[in-house]
Parts: sequence; structure tokens; C-alpha cells
Amino acid sequence: MRILVVSKFYPPVIGGVEITVKELCEQYVRRGHEVTAAVMTKGGFQDERVQGVRVVRFPQDRLLLGGFNRGALNFMRKALSAKEFDIVHVHNFHILLSFQSAMLCALRSMPYVFSPHYHGKGHTAVRNALFQLYKKVGVIGLRRADAITCASECEKAKLLVDFPDLVHKVVVISPGIALRNRLDLPRHPDSLLYVGRLMRYKGLDHVLEALAVLKGRNRRAHLRVVGTGPDEGELRRLVSDLDLEDQVEFLGEVGEDALAQEYARASCLLLLSSAEAYGLVVAEALASGTPCIVARSAALTEFTSEPGCLGVDWPPKPEDVADMIAQVQDGGKDLKVGPFSQKISGWPDVASRYLELYERLLGARRSS
Repeated sequence: MRILVVSKFYPPVIGGVEITVKELCEQYVRRGHEVTAAVMTKGGFQDERVQGVRVVRFPQDRLLLGGFNRGALNFMRKALSAKEFDIVHVHNFHILLSFQSAMLCALRSMPYVFSPHYHGKGHTAVRNALFQLYKKVGVIGLRRADAITCASECEKAKLLVDFPDLVHKVVVISPGIALRNRLDLPRHPDSLLYVGRLMRYKGLDHVLEALAVLKGRNRRAHLRVVGTGPDEGELRRLVSDLDLEDQVEFLGEVGEDALAQEYARASCLLLLSSAEAYGLVVAEALASGTPCIVARSAALTEFTSEPGCLGVDWPPKPEDVADMIAQVQDGGKDLKVGPFSQKISGWPDVASRYLELYERLLGARRSS
């Protein structure tokens, strides 16, 4: 198959959607498919091969708001007119790049799959107000799709609350994880880990407040923060206000091998997001044998049925989070992590499910 994948960004930009897109594209290439990823970049235009995947990066269109991109539009218009692809996979409902791509596919009668990674809201008051307007139009891109995939039952339920007429199109396919042997590294009982974008809704501020509670109890804890994001400055100020400079380390973005070591050494990963369509870092941490503490909110709630994943109510109280961290630290090697359900699968299995979906949709198009 000749597959075009459309997404906001592609690694080295790191995030759950970006990792999902990269891993799926590389799995398709390994199986002999021709794969192109059309994405945006904060830099200049690039057309390159990355692990066999053609990655075409278009500069962000700063004259237009919401992620609309004229460069990507022109590229897709020419490629679809020339029938260069058999199927298109569009990721992320929350950006105009996806809407414009879906509409172009519909106009060109190109089969496409839409993975919305749906949160159902914006994560600031302004973004949420704009999103409520946008989704009245954006849903057209979902309705024209041949299939819609959700990362979790929670995401599916949230999507169908807003758009119940899509029920016949929705399939749940959870993201995968890298299948690697667990690293035999000593875990540091005092070392806590956060991995993700530095945005307010991700709940890192709640982790920091719990750390301050532990400090008041004279309990040792050190937090390593992996990731970058627009709220980094605000979070660093909170670290200073809570007098935690000697207990919090911001590592920025790290490579895959370094991240695997972070998982292996941590006594616990914390993710207290108010909104997640899945929670890829939780799946990766658990597969590494690392206990997790998550908020019982959105799709993270589903992980609390997996051995080794503990949940706190949302919104989390700092004292409750501190109690749970202490419980994990004291439990040490006695805390059982795994075995897991199919919710935590390897990328090869996940890619197979998507390829079977593509083939089924193309077969249905041919027969009709």
C-alpha cells in the first residue's frame, strides 16, 4: 500500500501523538509499504527519509490561525490528484491541518481514517471557547471518514457524547509500546519521574505540591521531569515558590535509550492529567516494571485495573498524592507490576490491526 499519514508534528518533537505516528509509519515500512508523513515544523521546509519513512515537513503558517497550512494543502492537492496514495490516515481532531486534509480527501474521493485523539475541549478558557465553535464544523471531517479510531474506550465514549451519529464508524485501537527487554538497573526509591509535555492540564503542578507535602514530612523524594512545553516557565516558578529547587530536575527532551533508563531507575512515574485519550507514557513505564500513580480522570482511569498502577481522585489533593508516593516507596520490590491486559501491546500488533483496517476499507471501496 501507498500510505499518507497527516499529523501536526513528527519526532524529534516528542508527544504521545508524535510517537504513535512515528512507530506506525516505521512498522508499515518494515512490512514493505510505501509511507509518507506530512507534518508541520517550527523550522524550514524539509523533505527527508527517516528510517525509510518519507517525512515532508511544512513550516507553520503564521499568517493563519489554528494550524491551517497552505504548504501542506498544496502538497496534498497535487498528490491526491495524481493518485500517489491508496489511503490517508489523519491524526488529531484539534487542529485545522487535520480538517483541511479530511476535506481534501473527501473532495478527491480518497479513503481516509481519522484518529482524533479527542479531548472534547481546549485546555485554556480561550482555546476551549474557540474549540466549541470549531467542533461544529470540524465534525464534518469525522463524518466523511471511512473509519474513526480511538485510543481507548474512554476516548470513544467522550467522542460519542458529542457526536453520537458516529457510532457505526468508531473502532478502538490502543497505541503500542516499544518491545524491549527490561533494563537491569538499580531503582532509586527516592526518584520520581514525570514524562510529558509541560502544560497545565498535564497535572505536574499537583505532583510538585505533593512533593512539598513530602518535604514537610521529612521524607526524601527527587523528581526528574522529562519534556518541554509552553508552561515550563510557570512550573519552574512554582518549584521556586515551593522551595523545591534541590528536589526537581528538568531534563528537557531525551532520546529513546535515555528514556528507557529513566523508566528503569525510577521508583514511580506520576501522571495526573485532567484529560488523556490514552496515556502512552503510563503504558511504557508499566512495561518497564515501573509502578505508576495516575489521576482517575479520562482514559487514565482504565490503567488502574493494571497491576502496578494506582489511582488518585481528580482533582488530586496534595496530601493524597503524597500518601500514595510514600506507599509506593515503602512497598519497593514487593509491589507487583504486571502481567498486563491487551491494553498494553507492542507496536507490531497495533500496526497489524491498522493495516487490517486499511485493507478492509480499501476492499469495501473496490466492491462498491
